[in-house]
Amino acid sequence: IDVAQAFPKLYPYLVALFWLAKAYAMQTDTDKVLEMLEQHLSSAPKTHEATILLDTSFNSIIKTEQWENFWLNDWYTSYERFLAEVEYYKQNGDTDIAFELLNDRMQGRRSRHQLYALRGEMYLTMNSYKAAEADFKQAAKSRKRDHEYIYLRAKSLMQLKKYKKSLQLLTKAIELSGGEPRYYQLRAMAFANSQEYAKAIDDVKHYLTFYPNNIEANKMLADYSIAAGKSIDALLQLGKLIKANPANYEYYLLRAKIYMETKKWDVAIIDLNKCIQLNPNNAEAYLNRGVCNVNMGKSKEACSDWQIAIKKGNFKAQEYSYKHCK
Repeated sequence: IDVAQAFPKLYPYLVALFWLAKAYAMQTDTDKVLEMLEQHLSSAPKTHEATILLDTSFNSIIKTEQWENFWLNDWYTSYERFLAEVEYYKQNGDTDIAFELLNDRMQGRRSRHQLYALRGEMYLTMNSYKAAEADFKQAAKSRKRDHEYIYLRAKSLMQLKKYKKSLQLLTKAIELSGGEPRYYQLRAMAFANSQEYAKAIDDVKHYLTFYPNNIEANKMLADYSIAAGKSIDALLQLGKLIKANPANYEYYLLRAKIYMETKKWDVAIIDLNKCIQLNPNNAEAYLNRGVCNVNMGKSKEACSDWQIAIKKGNFKAQEYSYKHCK
């Protein structure tokens, strides 16, 4: 199937052509590699030349005459080469050079949307969220249906704590993209920041249907379930997280807090002991273990835990110590 002809405007299929070329290269099928690459490089978006040439997937054919002849063609416009140069400096952390190139190109002319988007991404990584949002907004003016620009603008607005506008943009991006999972994940965060936990849970659950083993998303679901008072759901998620990453002390601390809410002090202490074993400097774990101990009638152990928590900078432990310890 000629995917490029059948779906000339659909980003995922054009990207897939590059991956098909890589797959054929691993089978040393030079003709198919070049066929896929030609279709990929004849459309937009296209992978940077340097990325292709440095990709080890093509090692089996790079010394062939066909490969060398293929690159005698100029597959990139001067503008595309400029974007690749800026991207190169951006990826290598040379943001000053990247900014200088962009600003020089954009000065005194009507700039293309890609330039605003590139600069916006750099502002975003530098935590200059207001400037990033302005650039993504400008980029989207000439590409009103570009869901990636809308998503990036929403991401900037999230950092500016403008959750209502972020939600509107993310809903639009989801509709335009046909349901890009990343957009659901960010919208879940926006809903959670607006304390709409039921909607946040729905969105992150939808994301997990695509990426069920994503640790960050599973932790989000656990956090939102706790905030929504859904203890059983939270415990199930934390069980998955602990199984996937048993060395993460935060998961044991979170699960202990849920057990404490239901006054299962003895079970909570097991998780708190594990948390302290993994991270002896976690003051909150000592504070909570003290609470469990005092509720189990172990005042001496509780006071000892609170003293350790105080030394580690937990001021709340001082209140408990003053109230329960002589």
